[in-house]
Amino acid sequence: MDGVELVAGAVVDTITTGEDSTATSKDLYLGKYYVQETGVSNAGYAINPEKYPVELADDGTEDQLMEIGVTVPNEPTTVEIYKVDSLEGKALEGITFRVKEKDAEDADDQLYVTDKDGKITITHLTKDTTYTVQEVKTIPGYNLETEVVEFTVDENGLINGERVHEITFTNVPNEVHFSKQDVTNGEELPGATLTLTDAEGNVVDEWVSTEEAHVIYRLPAGKYTLTEKIAPEKYELASAIQFEIKDSKVVQTVIMKDAPYRQVEISKKDITNSEELPGATLEIYDSNNELIDQWVSEEEPHMIDLPSGKYMLVETKPADGYVTADSIEFEIMKRGEMGDVEIQKVEMFDDVTKVEISKKDISNEEELPGAELEIRDEDGNTVEKWTSTDEPHYIEKLPIGKYTLIETTAPEGYDISEAVEFEVGDTCEIQHVVMYDSPTPAPQGGVDTPQTGDGLDAEVAVGIAALVVILAAAGIYVFRKGKKNDVSPKDSFKDNE
Repeated sequence: MDGVELVAGAVVDTITTGEDSTATSKDLYLGKYYVQETGVSNAGYAINPEKYPVELADDGTEDQLMEIGVTVPNEPTTVEIYKVDSLEGKALEGITFRVKEKDAEDADDQLYVTDKDGKITITHLTKDTTYTVQEVKTIPGYNLETEVVEFTVDENGLINGERVHEITFTNVPNEVHFSKQDVTNGEELPGATLTLTDAEGNVVDEWVSTEEAHVIYRLPAGKYTLTEKIAPEKYELASAIQFEIKDSKVVQTVIMKDAPYRQVEISKKDITNSEELPGATLEIYDSNNELIDQWVSEEEPHMIDLPSGKYMLVETKPADGYVTADSIEFEIMKRGEMGDVEIQKVEMFDDVTKVEISKKDISNEEELPGAELEIRDEDGNTVEKWTSTDEPHYIEKLPIGKYTLIETTAPEGYDISEAVEFEVGDTCEIQHVVMYDSPTPAPQGGVDTPQTGDGLDAEVAVGIAALVVILAAAGIYVFRKGKKNDVSPKDSFKDNE
């Protein structure tokens, strides 16, 4: 064997494995060699680029024949497909892909489904072949990714120079924004408790609105109902909204608008001058006869925020000197458009009490001038003084209640009448009070008595005198009407139905 020169890197033999996956080289000279795979079969394996050293050394025998075995392992050509969420990168299980040779017809054996790790592994891909990968079915709440990805296995069973080729697909979930807005300005409205249910009535989500829209990702396509359980303070509860979500990469928005309570200005006014009237006790009842508010009127209108609906304004006690007004039914209109900030006004007018006091001569029913009179209340306070004339004395704004009419000085020739008690009622009608004075009887001794009528004989005169005494004892006549408002708010609503 002397004289043989081996050149480093020179190929000394090319061998091909048989069906038993083995191959035998020709006889080789002593020396150092390496075995390297230079090609692969169509069995779906990738070429092994490693060099495996072999040394044929002198073993001291005469014939120097030896056999050395070398194992060259092969790994299958593999594609690994990963499916992840585009937002968080989490693995998505249950996504179906079709992986096939590019020109092949579609078949069921080409379908693969991602596992719990969002992964599909396909091995033993054929060399010199181009494949396509396409998502054909996604999971609820995600949008199908229709992109077709191609890759080619080269003659060495490699894909882009690698035995294992990785492809990652992302899925975009449905994104739905739920906006709770103030109907008057379109701004986000915090504080509303909302519930989302699916077509079967199952609760999908619950939340309280904030200053930002509520976002739900991965909401499956289908029909839903958005219900407001609790409205923010001083806002009306909105009607439930039914809507449908479709699979889409575009953000879908559901808007629910709440109407704030309407501001209401309630005026209690004097009917005689239309000015605000302080001192009246007022109440508001809703259509269920529930008391909503109660206050005493002041010099400024009473402001209150009310939801839409029908109400009853009731005066339970008028201001002093005024009559209880009839209850007023009014309706508050719902605020339903941008910029609707109109203040709704309700006015209730109170009329004054009216009392007409007559000082009359009992003998002829005519007004009797010259009597000094005063009115005292139940506490004995003098509330009015005057001297009678030939016209009745007219008084307005005398508070409802009991009084005493007192004559402090009678006209000349008349006796002072006894005090008369009377009551000012709750009515806007003129109330009449009459006090009669009797002429002073003539003294004994033949002095002429005042003439009470032409042609009256002594017997008639005596009769008149007796009548005077009787009427003087009677004092006055009081004519009074009852209250106008002896009706409950509830009955008032019924009357208007």
